[in-house]
Amino acid sequence: MGKLSVQDKVGLIVCLALMLMYSNAEQQYFTPNQTSSWNEARNHCQQCFTELVTLTHTNIRDIIQMVSSESWIGLRKNINSSSMAWSQWANGDPLIFQNWYPGYPDLNPSQPEKDCCGSTCPCPEKTTYKMTTSTPVMTYNNTSSNYAIKTNTDSTYATNTKTSSHYAIKTNTDSTYATNPNTDSTYATNPNTDSTYATNPNTDSTYATNPNTVSVKQEFCVATLSFGAWINTDCSKPLRFICYEDAVIANINVTEVTSNSVNFIWARPPGNISHYRIHLQSDTQERTENHTDFDELMFGFDNLTDGTRYFVQVFPVRCGRDLQSQNATFYTPTFKVMNLTAINVTDTSVYLNWSEPNGKVDFYRINYRDQERDNSTVGIQIDNLIPGHNYTFTVRSGVRVGLDGATLSKSTLIIIHTKPGKVTNLKAYNNNVTSLMLSWDKPAGNYSNFIVTAVNDSNINMFNQTEDGSPTSVWGLQVGAKILLSVTALANIGGSILKGEAVSLVSYTIPEPISNLVLEATHDNISARWDPPVGNYTAFRVELKLSEKIIKTDNVTTLKTYFDQLKSGAKYTVIVKSLSGPLVSTPVHKSQLTRPEPPTNLSVNNKNKTYMSFKWNSPVNSEAAHYFVRVTSIFWGWEFNTTVNTTRCEVGPLFSGTKYSLQVQTKAENLSTPVNITHTTEADLRVLTLSMMCSSQEPLFCDEESTRKGVFDQLKSHFYKVLKNDVVWNLTRITGNTGS
Repeated sequence: MGKLSVQDKVGLIVCLALMLMYSNAEQQYFTPNQTSSWNEARNHCQQCFTELVTLTHTNIRDIIQMVSSESWIGLRKNINSSSMAWSQWANGDPLIFQNWYPGYPDLNPSQPEKDCCGSTCPCPEKTTYKMTTSTPVMTYNNTSSNYAIKTNTDSTYATNTKTSSHYAIKTNTDSTYATNPNTDSTYATNPNTDSTYATNPNTDSTYATNPNTVSVKQEFCVATLSFGAWINTDCSKPLRFICYEDAVIANINVTEVTSNSVNFIWARPPGNISHYRIHLQSDTQERTENHTDFDELMFGFDNLTDGTRYFVQVFPVRCGRDLQSQNATFYTPTFKVMNLTAINVTDTSVYLNWSEPNGKVDFYRINYRDQERDNSTVGIQIDNLIPGHNYTFTVRSGVRVGLDGATLSKSTLIIIHTKPGKVTNLKAYNNNVTSLMLSWDKPAGNYSNFIVTAVNDSNINMFNQTEDGSPTSVWGLQVGAKILLSVTALANIGGSILKGEAVSLVSYTIPEPISNLVLEATHDNISARWDPPVGNYTAFRVELKLSEKIIKTDNVTTLKTYFDQLKSGAKYTVIVKSLSGPLVSTPVHKSQLTRPEPPTNLSVNNKNKTYMSFKWNSPVNSEAAHYFVRVTSIFWGWEFNTTVNTTRCEVGPLFSGTKYSLQVQTKAENLSTPVNITHTTEADLRVLTLSMMCSSQEPLFCDEESTRKGVFDQLKSHFYKVLKNDVVWNLTRITGNTGS
C-alpha cells in the first residue's frame, strides 16, 4: 500500500463519513491518570472497563474534549494474526472511520525517531505546530474514585507548507502537555453521567517535526493527538490512554413489599464485579449493605416503616469504582382498613364507611364489578349501581408512588344487595265512578313482580294485589273518592325477597252530578243555587258563559254562588259540575237574561245639507249587540227607523236646514229606555223679499217707526207659528234711505 497525499486522505475520510453511518450502544469514556504501553493500557481497560476506545464520527468530538496529550486508542496495525492490517478496532469493530494526521499512517514503520540535534550531526530547522485546546472538565465524586469529564473543546493547529510529506512526532523532548492537576485516581469520562462539573484551564500542546530521522521497522500502534488527529507510533511507548465502558441501563425489580419489609432482585452487569454495594434511604432512615453472593442477585431489608417511601440503589463495584447504579423506589403499604360498613343502601347507591388505619395513607382504593375509584377521605358515596343486584366492595389503603403508581394494603370487603329499582311513568287513566286503570314502566335491573295498593283518604285499604307489571284494573273504589295508589317492585335474590321503594300517585273516582239548579237575575248580576250530588265530592266548579265563551270560573265548596258586574241585556249560561280532585261530573247548566240598559253619549259626528252621521256608547256592562234607531222630522212629517249591531248610524238623503229628532234604544228581548237628541242639517238658504203697502187715515202713521216695527213683529210671529224651529229661517227688516 503506497503513501496517499493529504488531499487523497481527506477525500477518503469525507467519503467514508458520508457513505457509512456508525452506530453503537451508549458508552462512557474514561482517561485513567497513568501512562502505559499500548498492551498495558488495553489490559487495564479490559479489567476495569470494557476496552480501549473505538473512535467514530459520532463520538470523536466528545473524546477530543477529554484528552490534553497524546493518548492511546484501540487501534494498531495488527490486532490479531488473522486480521488484515489496519482493518479493525480492539473491540472487533471494523475500521470505517479514520482521522489521520497528514503523513500518517506511516506505511513503512521504523524505529522511533532519533533526534540528531542531540548528536554530532547538524540540526535542521524545525517546523513547529501549536495546538490550543480550551478544555472544560467535569468531576464526579464517589466513595471509590474521582473522574474528570471533558465536555467541550475548541482545537486549532497550523502547518508549514514548506515541510516534506513525511513527519515524525517527538513524544518527549519537543512536546509539551498540559495535564489535569489531580494526582489521585482520575478518569476523564463521557458527560452522560450524574456528575459535578469543574473547568480545566486551557492547554497548549506543541509538536516539532524533524525530517532527519533514522527508522527501524517494527509494530506500531495508534494514538490520538490532543486535537483529534491520529498518528502511529511505538506500541511500547508510555502514553495516557482512553477506555470506554458500555453503559448498563437497568432497574431493580422489587419482588415483594410488606408493611415492614422488602425483597428485590437486579440485573448482572457485564465484566468483572468485586461486590455490590446496596444503599436504602427514606426520609427518616438510611442503610448500606455489601453483597458478595454472585449466584443470587437478590437482597432484602426488614424493620421498615409502613406507608413510607424508600429509595434503593445497587452499585456494582469494579476496580474499587462504583459503576452506574440500578435503582428502584417503593412504598411500604399501610395497614388494611377496618370496620367497613354499608350505610343507606338504595336501588342505585350506597355509602361505604370504614375506620382509618394506622400509618401513612394517601388515598383509599375502592373496587367493585370491574370499577375502580380512589378517594382521599374516609367514606365514599357510590352511585350508578344496578338495582336488585349483589355487589362485593373491597377497600384498600394506599400511598402514592411517583406520578402514577401506588402501593396498596390488603383488602377489606363487604357484600351488599341493592334494592330493586323504582317503577317510572306511573299513570292512572280511564277513571270512572268506582274503578280506574293503572300502568307503569318497569324499572332497570333485577325484579320479579310488583305490589299494587289503593287507599282512600281515610287510610282504608280498598285494593292490594301482586301483579306482573302489565296494566292493572283497580276496582271496588268509592264514588268521587280521593285514592292513594302505590306500586312497589320486588326482587328475589338468592331466595330472599327484597322490596324496593314504592312509587305513589293520587287519583280520584268520578263524582255524581248536582241537581235542581235555580238562577235569578237583575240588570247586572245573577245568583245560582243547587242541591248536592249523591256520594263523595270535594268541591263544585261553576262556570259563567256569554256568547258561547266561558268568561268566569269559580271553584266553591258551598251550594250557591253569585256573579255580579254583569252586562245588561245579555244572555248568560251558568254551568255547575261536581268535583273529585281534577275529575268532574256530568255538567248541569241553565241560561238567564239580564235586563238591558240604554246607550250613552249619543251625538252627531258628521253632517251636511242632505246627510247626517251620529254615534253613541254601549251601556255600561252591556253585552247588547243590537240597537233600535229612529229619525223623525215634524216639519216634513218624515220618519226613519232601523236596527243596527254597531254603535253608529248614517241617515240620508235628508232635507237641508231641517231639524231632526234622533232616538236610540238598546235592543235585547225587549227595548231599553230611549236616548234622544235633535240636530239640524246644514241650510241651503234662499232670500225672499217681502214688500207691504201701508195706508192709514192718520197722516204719516205708516212712516212712524213704531208702526213699521209693529207690523214686522206681527209678521215674524206668524212665520214662527208656521215654521217654529223645525227648519232654518230668519226674518229681517230692511230699511231704506227713505225710511220705508
